[in-house]
Amino acid sequence: MPGGTITGLREKLLKMVAGGPVASLAGGLFLLPASRLWPEGPHAAVALFTFALMSVFLGIATSLPISNFGLVNDGLRIAQLWRRDAAGMLWMANVGLSSLAASVRRSW
Repeated sequence: MPGGTITGLREKLLKMVAGGPVASLAGGLFLLPASRLWPEGPHAAVALFTFALMSVFLGIATSLPISNFGLVNDGLRIAQLWRRDAAGMLWMANVGLSSLAASVRRSW
């Protein structure tokens, strides 16, 4: 946070966390039709189609609000921040304090 402020941190974190699944979904949905139009032969088209399909599936999978073995995925972070529950607010406070601590000049 430049200047040591955390104004609008919740909205910024929501945009940052949602950016991963949105990029995967958008990229995959863009490449799916492009793989059908690929002029360079069937092998490249199959590779591009496979990559696009995997990207869409990963975008969907990371959008689901689940937690495995204590690891929180993007979907759960979005849900926590959106609902303003305790775990989301604790994570947001942790990010805010970490960024403020990183912006302090040390003179020792």
